[in-house]
Amino acid sequence: MTDPGETDWVVADIVGDDVHFALTKPEPKPTLRIIKSYKTANFTTAVDCFAAYARDSKIDLFGRSCCVAVGGAITGDSIRVNRCRWTISIRGLGYIFGKQPHVLNDSTARGWSSLSYSATTHRSIAVNGEPSFDRPGQWSSVNFDTGIGAAMIAAASNREVTLHNSEAGFLGFTPETSLEREFLAYLGKSVPRVTWEIALTTGSEHPVWGAIGIVGSREVALARAAMLGSFAGEVALALASWSGLFLHGNCAKLLSASHLIQAFNTRFEDKGYYRANMRNMPRWLVEMENVNLRGAAQYVARVGAGTTP
Repeated sequence: MTDPGETDWVVADIVGDDVHFALTKPEPKPTLRIIKSYKTANFTTAVDCFAAYARDSKIDLFGRSCCVAVGGAITGDSIRVNRCRWTISIRGLGYIFGKQPHVLNDSTARGWSSLSYSATTHRSIAVNGEPSFDRPGQWSSVNFDTGIGAAMIAAASNREVTLHNSEAGFLGFTPETSLEREFLAYLGKSVPRVTWEIALTTGSEHPVWGAIGIVGSREVALARAAMLGSFAGEVALALASWSGLFLHGNCAKLLSASHLIQAFNTRFEDKGYYRANMRNMPRWLVEMENVNLRGAAQYVARVGAGTTP
């Protein structure tokens, strides 16, 4: 094979049915090239899919560093990918690269992507301001897509940036209004435990809305935006991320109008004793292509080649 760049890392994004790959270098402003997409259904294993990318891109994998963003809990060697039949072995990927890959939860990857802040990709929906990772601070990052997750970005005084993963989406849904209590009771008939992920991914066409008396697309959208604001506020409060909040994925679609942003912000800020802190917290809607790949590239830029995970 003709290798276009021996120092390039392979970055991968594996979430549900979709797999994306690219090459990037460990440099201050990383870029992506040779981006290709695949479907998990077309491959028996993740290793087969990586091999297809190598073949299609005319590169060798062995000896190359790799960073993978995965939609699933990163524990031990085996990672069960959410909404996918694959179980990924970190050790197995290590065999084809000749070194152990770096593996990130996809919500953590989206947090890393925010280090590529740009006014064109990050739209302010509350307090104006640009994040600065060169001074100490803590930010929360909410990832709302086919599922929902969260992570915390922490910047230390020595400019070292770290990310801390969570599984906040699997916390129990907490209703705050009488209609939300009815919503919880309805969903609880079919599942033993209603999580925030189940609540927030309940789409506008679900019969629960009519059953609890919320009719019309505007009213449903307002109810969903308010619940998202409540969840995001709980995450930000729990992580004490006073420096700001990044919202990724379907958040941008759900908060598509000013009245929906207002519903989100009202519930986000309504945290009792901490209301003033929450009101002063910047919030950004992030709309970025290949966001998980860009997050993995930012991780590569910070970690650098040759560093073990």
